[in-house]
Amino acid sequence: MDMNYGKKYGPDVLLSQGVPLAASQVFKYKSGKFMTNAAGVFNITATGEIPFGWASVGEYTSSAVASAEKVPLNISREAVYEMPVDAAFTEAEGLLLVGDVCDIVTTDNIQMADIGTSTDDILQIVGFDVDAQTVYVRLAVRLGITAEAGVI
Repeated sequence: MDMNYGKKYGPDVLLSQGVPLAASQVFKYKSGKFMTNAAGVFNITATGEIPFGWASVGEYTSSAVASAEKVPLNISREAVYEMPVDAAFTEAEGLLLVGDVCDIVTTDNIQMADIGTSTDDILQIVGFDVDAQTVYVRLAVRLGITAEAGVI
């Protein structure tokens, strides 16, 4: 049986009404499910993108029509999720990863923690499972609010 990576612990801030999906989003059990808002529809976060939350879904491919389907999204900044990594690591290396920040990389529809790269610093590693070769992460980014000119 395939493992379904997902939330390990922490609070839920669930957009239970769902968010509209971009066309043909491919969700895999052995993948992260961080999502990004792309002009009003949500797609699976790719390298260089800032995630908004974690989709609470199983394995499937969304409709070929944008906005035809919605998925629940957990936007909690304190929730911790398990996801695969892009490179093998040892127990000793895993211990060094805890507290570090890393990026997301998506390859062949599999979203992974890019444990060797911290250009965007969007995930913070808070734990790991060396046997499963997964890390436990939470969102490290804080969405900034920019005031319009003239507003104090």
